Amino acid sequence: MQSLIVKELKLRYNPMAIFFSDDRPDEAHQFREDKWGCAMALYNIVMKLGKPAAFDRKTYGCIGAGVGLCLGNTYFNNREFMENLLCDREKYLKSHELVDDFLDNLDYGDIPHQYVIFKPLKDIDPDKEEPAIVSFPVNADQLSALAVLANYRRKGIEHVAAPFCSGCQSVCLFPYIESKKEVPRAIIGNLDISSRKVLPSDILTFSVPFGMFLEMEEDLPGSFVRTEQWERIAKRISEKTE
Repeated sequence: MQSLIVKELKLRYNPMAIFFSDDRPDEAHQFREDKWGCAMALYNIVMKLGKPAAFDRKTYGCIGAGVGLCLGNTYFNNREFMENLLCDREKYLKSHELVDDFLDNLDYGDIPHQYVIFKPLKDIDPDKEEPAIVSFPVNADQLSALAVLANYRRKGIEHVAAPFCSGCQSVCLFPYIESKKEVPRAIIGNLDISSRKVLPSDILTFSVPFGMFLEMEEDLPGSFVRTEQWERIAKRISEKTE
């Protein structure tokens, strides 16, 4: 699938389509059953190498990724572990009560499919596949462009969110939740300190429901990308990637 956004923003890394399926690509990277792994490490493989990755209910890697990949509430039987992890070990939340508040108020997804697939957007056949989410690995200049473009056709000023969550939750669960809304938002992600070490230091993620991605693709030619200020930034991006 060709993308004007990818071309115009001069992305260094492969953006990816995330979709839910009962079929697993034969060449997909996948964790071994019931073994620990970080889902964002496989995101990194798709991003850098252009190879697909797959997850199911026995190969999602870690407790947070079960939630983050829309495979149900894997926190349910692990409350004490999560309280100790988020409060005492990682120190992301100040108290066990705040961990409970986070777990109790999180929206959970439980897809009716066997697999979650990460696949390079360029390899998607739009006549055969419809992703649920498109996720862009971006630097600060590219992030600013996507944030402006997300607001381009919409009333209001809050069409991009940066929730407190894990890296995989920011690229899959939260965009999936947004896709159910009448006016979905884009999600800035990889703010999770635990997943920062997995991706390049200058990279964040910008993930949107597929329908929102199509709108942004349609809007791009008439937007800021033909202005002098964007041309100066685009030149800077090109110089950094050469």
